[in-house]
Amino acid sequence: MEAEVLALAASATLSLLAGGIAGYLAAKKASARLERALARLAEAARLERELAREARKAAARPKRRYIVFEAFSEGPLDAGRLESALKEAFSRLFGEAALAASGLSLIDFNPETMRGVVRVRRDYKIHALAAMAALRRVDGRRVMIAPLAVSGTLKRARRRMAKP
Repeated sequence: MEAEVLALAASATLSLLAGGIAGYLAAKKASARLERALARLAEAARLERELAREARKAAARPKRRYIVFEAFSEGPLDAGRLESALKEAFSRLFGEAALAASGLSLIDFNPETMRGVVRVRRDYKIHALAAMAALRRVDGRRVMIAPLAVSGTLKRARRRMAKP
Protein backbone atom coordinates (compact mmCIF):
# COMPACT_ATOMS: atom_id res chain seq x y z
CA MET A 1 0.00 0.00 0.00
CA GLU A 2 2.84 2.28 0.71
CA ALA A 3 4.11 1.67 -2.79
CA GLU A 4 0.72 2.59 -4.18
CA VAL A 5 0.67 5.82 -2.20
CA LEU A 6 4.17 6.62 -3.36
CA ALA A 7 3.17 5.88 -6.98
CA LEU A 8 0.09 8.08 -6.63
CA ALA A 9 2.13 10.85 -5.05
CA ALA A 10 4.74 10.59 -7.80
CA SER A 11 2.02 10.60 -10.42
CA ALA A 12 0.34 13.63 -8.83
CA THR A 13 3.66 15.41 -8.55
CA LEU A 14 4.43 14.71 -12.20
CA SER A 15 1.00 15.88 -13.29
CA LEU A 16 1.32 19.05 -11.19
CA LEU A 17 4.77 19.60 -12.60
CA ALA A 18 3.52 18.99 -16.15
CA GLY A 19 0.54 21.26 -15.49
CA GLY A 20 2.84 23.90 -14.08
CA ILE A 21 5.11 23.72 -17.12
CA ALA A 22 2.13 23.80 -19.46
CA GLY A 23 0.70 26.73 -17.51
CA TYR A 24 4.02 28.51 -17.63
CA LEU A 25 4.32 27.93 -21.39
CA ALA A 26 0.74 29.07 -21.93
CA ALA A 27 1.39 32.21 -19.86
CA LYS A 28 4.58 32.87 -21.80
CA LYS A 29 2.70 32.44 -25.10
CA ALA A 30 -0.04 34.81 -23.90
CA SER A 31 2.60 37.28 -22.78
CA ALA A 32 4.24 37.20 -26.23
CA ARG A 33 0.84 37.77 -27.85
CA LEU A 34 0.21 40.66 -25.49
CA GLU A 35 3.58 42.20 -26.34
CA ARG A 36 2.84 41.94 -30.08
CA ALA A 37 -0.59 43.52 -29.56
CA LEU A 38 0.99 46.36 -27.57
CA ALA A 39 3.58 46.90 -30.32
CA ARG A 40 0.79 47.08 -32.92
CA LEU A 41 -1.08 49.60 -30.76
CA ALA A 42 2.04 51.73 -30.40
CA GLU A 43 2.57 51.66 -34.18
CA ALA A 44 -1.08 52.61 -34.76
CA ALA A 45 -0.73 55.54 -32.36
CA ARG A 46 2.44 56.69 -34.15
CA LEU A 47 0.68 56.51 -37.52
CA GLU A 48 -2.29 58.44 -36.14
CA ARG A 49 0.02 61.21 -34.88
CA GLU A 50 1.74 61.32 -38.27
CA LEU A 51 -1.60 61.57 -40.10
CA ALA A 52 -2.69 64.37 -37.77
CA ARG A 53 0.57 66.21 -38.49
CA GLU A 54 0.02 65.81 -42.24
CA ALA A 55 -3.57 67.07 -41.89
CA ARG A 56 -2.32 70.18 -40.11
CA LYS A 57 0.17 70.74 -42.92
CA ALA A 58 -2.56 70.35 -45.55
CA ALA A 59 -4.72 72.87 -43.72
CA ALA A 60 -1.90 75.41 -43.84
CA ARG A 61 -1.96 78.30 -46.26
CA PRO A 62 -1.33 77.09 -49.84
CA LYS A 63 2.03 77.95 -51.34
CA ARG A 64 1.94 80.15 -54.41
CA ARG A 65 4.26 81.05 -57.24
CA TYR A 66 4.38 84.32 -59.12
CA ILE A 67 5.21 84.10 -62.81
CA VAL A 68 6.64 87.24 -64.40
CA PHE A 69 5.96 87.43 -68.13
CA GLU A 70 6.25 89.72 -71.11
CA ALA A 71 3.54 89.84 -73.75
CA PHE A 72 4.21 90.52 -77.42
CA SER A 73 1.15 91.71 -79.32
CA GLU A 74 0.05 93.46 -82.49
CA GLY A 75 -1.56 96.19 -80.38
CA PRO A 76 -2.29 97.28 -76.82
CA LEU A 77 -3.69 94.72 -74.39
CA ASP A 78 -6.29 95.10 -71.67
CA ALA A 79 -5.44 93.38 -68.36
CA GLY A 80 -8.96 92.00 -67.84
CA ARG A 81 -9.18 90.50 -71.29
CA LEU A 82 -5.67 89.09 -71.02
CA GLU A 83 -6.61 87.37 -67.75
CA SER A 84 -9.81 85.98 -69.30
CA ALA A 85 -7.92 84.64 -72.30
CA LEU A 86 -5.28 83.08 -70.06
CA LYS A 87 -7.93 81.39 -67.92
CA GLU A 88 -9.70 80.16 -71.05
CA ALA A 89 -6.46 78.64 -72.37
CA PHE A 90 -5.81 77.00 -68.99
CA SER A 91 -9.35 75.62 -68.85
CA ARG A 92 -9.13 74.33 -72.42
CA LEU A 93 -5.92 72.45 -71.63
CA PHE A 94 -6.62 71.14 -68.13
CA GLY A 95 -10.33 71.57 -67.40
CA GLU A 96 -12.46 73.69 -65.12
CA ALA A 97 -11.59 71.72 -61.97
CA ALA A 98 -7.87 72.30 -62.45
CA LEU A 99 -8.49 75.99 -63.17
CA ALA A 100 -10.44 76.35 -59.94
CA ALA A 101 -7.82 74.44 -57.93
CA SER A 102 -4.93 76.42 -59.42
CA GLY A 103 -6.12 79.82 -58.20
CA LEU A 104 -4.76 81.39 -61.40
CA SER A 105 -5.06 85.17 -61.48
CA LEU A 106 -3.37 88.12 -63.11
CA ILE A 107 -1.97 90.17 -60.24
CA ASP A 108 -0.27 92.98 -62.11
CA PHE A 109 -0.01 94.11 -65.73
CA ASN A 110 1.67 97.19 -67.17
CA PRO A 111 0.31 97.94 -70.67
CA GLU A 112 3.25 100.25 -71.43
CA THR A 113 5.97 97.65 -70.87
CA MET A 114 3.61 94.73 -71.66
CA ARG A 115 4.90 92.94 -68.58
CA GLY A 116 2.83 91.32 -65.87
CA VAL A 117 2.66 88.91 -62.95
CA VAL A 118 0.42 85.86 -62.69
CA ARG A 119 -0.23 84.16 -59.34
CA VAL A 120 -0.81 80.40 -59.25
CA ARG A 121 -0.64 77.64 -56.65
CA ARG A 122 2.73 75.94 -56.55
CA ASP A 123 1.45 72.56 -57.76
CA TYR A 124 0.02 74.20 -60.91
CA LYS A 125 3.06 76.26 -61.95
CA ILE A 126 3.84 74.01 -64.94
CA HIS A 127 0.17 74.08 -65.97
CA ALA A 128 0.17 77.89 -65.95
CA LEU A 129 3.34 78.01 -68.03
CA ALA A 130 1.75 75.63 -70.54
CA ALA A 131 -1.39 77.80 -70.70
CA MET A 132 0.80 80.85 -71.39
CA ALA A 133 2.49 78.99 -74.22
CA ALA A 134 -0.88 77.90 -75.63
CA LEU A 135 -2.33 81.41 -75.62
CA ARG A 136 -2.37 82.72 -79.21
CA ARG A 137 -5.03 85.41 -79.42
CA VAL A 138 -6.53 88.09 -77.16
CA ASP A 139 -9.38 90.18 -78.59
CA GLY A 140 -8.60 88.93 -82.09
CA ARG A 141 -4.99 90.13 -81.86
CA ARG A 142 -2.13 87.69 -82.13
CA VAL A 143 -0.29 87.39 -78.82
CA MET A 144 2.74 85.59 -77.53
CA ILE A 145 3.47 85.31 -73.79
CA ALA A 146 7.09 84.82 -72.75
CA PRO A 147 7.72 83.86 -69.11
CA LEU A 148 10.68 85.74 -67.68
CA ALA A 149 10.93 84.43 -64.11
CA VAL A 150 9.15 82.47 -61.39
CA SER A 151 9.25 83.73 -57.82
CA GLY A 152 7.93 82.68 -54.45
CA THR A 153 7.11 86.23 -53.36
CA LEU A 154 5.17 89.01 -55.04
CA LYS A 155 7.78 91.57 -53.98
CA ARG A 156 10.55 89.81 -55.91
CA ALA A 157 8.27 89.20 -58.87
CA ARG A 158 7.46 92.92 -59.09
CA ARG A 159 11.16 93.73 -58.76
CA ARG A 160 11.88 91.38 -61.68
CA MET A 161 9.00 92.88 -63.67
CA ALA A 162 10.54 96.37 -63.34
CA LYS A 163 13.95 95.27 -64.66
CA PRO A 164 14.68 96.14 -68.30
